[in-house]
Amino acid sequence: MKILSESVSANDVAFNDYSVILEQANAKSPSKIKIKGPYIACDVKNVNGRIYSFKYFEEEVIPEYNRIWVSQNRAYAELNHAQSHVVDVKNACDLILSLTPEGTTYIGESIVLNSDSRFGTPGTPNGDILAAILIRGGKIGKSTRGAVDNPKNPVIDENNKFSLITVDTVLDPSRSWMLY
Repeated sequence: MKILSESVSANDVAFNDYSVILEQANAKSPSKIKIKGPYIACDVKNVNGRIYSFKYFEEEVIPEYNRIWVSQNRAYAELNHAQSHVVDVKNACDLILSLTPEGTTYIGESIVLNSDSRFGTPGTPNGDILAAILIRGGKIGKSTRGAVDNPKNPVIDENNKFSLITVDTVLDPSRSWMLY
């Protein structure tokens, strides 16, 4: 399979259409920053001319990803796209907690892997960068990275198998990279 990285199209959702949620159970616990919003858009042509079949994602791609990665707390996103079939945890910035369909879009929720110096809670370098961007009102996007049988075929469905690697956090959600 070939690597395919895809962003949610500006036509599909508004840029930075993400909620940033700051949680703190009490004054004696570290704070958490969460991101929630559109992670994967299906059944629409994106800026790269591709269409992800919602039916295929609902029946095969997302259940497999949830089973292997999300349910095991191993669904890490990198800050910007890596050109790799694996996620390098040294570059992780958030942990994907859920991917839930809403219409033909998958709404995701992630926790940012940032430090909280008040409690000595370590974070990742990219988690701290992402936290700084979000806290100051910066804009982000989410962008799929996966392996596909035929990257030249614009339709991703049961006839053009796709394995989701992650949904990276990117600053330019209109860009796409393919590895051959």
